[in-house]
Amino acid sequence: MDSKGLVVKSRLHELQPHKILFAHEYEPVKDLKTAITKLKPTALIGVSTIHNAFDKEVIETMSALNERPIIFPLSNPTSKAECTFEDAMKYSNDKVIFASGSPFPSVVRREDGVEIFPAQANNAYVFPAVGLASVVADCKEITDDHFLVAAETLAALASNDDIDRGYLFPDFTEIEDVTAKIAANVIEKMTKDGTGRMTQEELSEAKRDGFESFTRKRMWKPPPEVSHARL
Repeated sequence: MDSKGLVVKSRLHELQPHKILFAHEYEPVKDLKTAITKLKPTALIGVSTIHNAFDKEVIETMSALNERPIIFPLSNPTSKAECTFEDAMKYSNDKVIFASGSPFPSVVRREDGVEIFPAQANNAYVFPAVGLASVVADCKEITDDHFLVAAETLAALASNDDIDRGYLFPDFTEIEDVTAKIAANVIEKMTKDGTGRMTQEELSEAKRDGFESFTRKRMWKPPPEVSHARL
């Protein structure tokens, strides 16, 4: 969707170049609610910078179609977010799986009084891990497939209980372990698709010890803190 409706091939003459790849053979649809009703998506990702683009009707329509609708209003700042966490919880009857680009306050779930915390989606988990992987694997090119492996690895680190409390990502205190796991899987992908240029000796070590162990040995660790206070 863009400001003029669904991105379809009948609009090719007016689409900006970067949208053409996403144009499908489908009837024109002007508004988001109708598009949801017709296409039945499981997730909405908002990058429109249009405040309240995911309004009450949109969220309720998504919730009628999905047991746990995925709604990610990623636009920044908060004033341009497509919806708030409070509205997403209220209009989905507390069923939403939510992540935003801007921070929002927690909400108490009406059913059981449990405090639910909104996830904030940013690049803090994926980008450092992919960067590490590219260095360790001596990668000549970082592809979309590498980011897909990173995303799938990160998603797998959240349990159903975590998601139920709104925690879509691991606690940031675990960032070192998270980075190692993501980078290890990306390095393995790089060695398989030919973009990685590890030596045969390095590849043998990774296969023998496991890619995660191999990766951890090559992660930088800060030196112990040294007090500079005068004695």
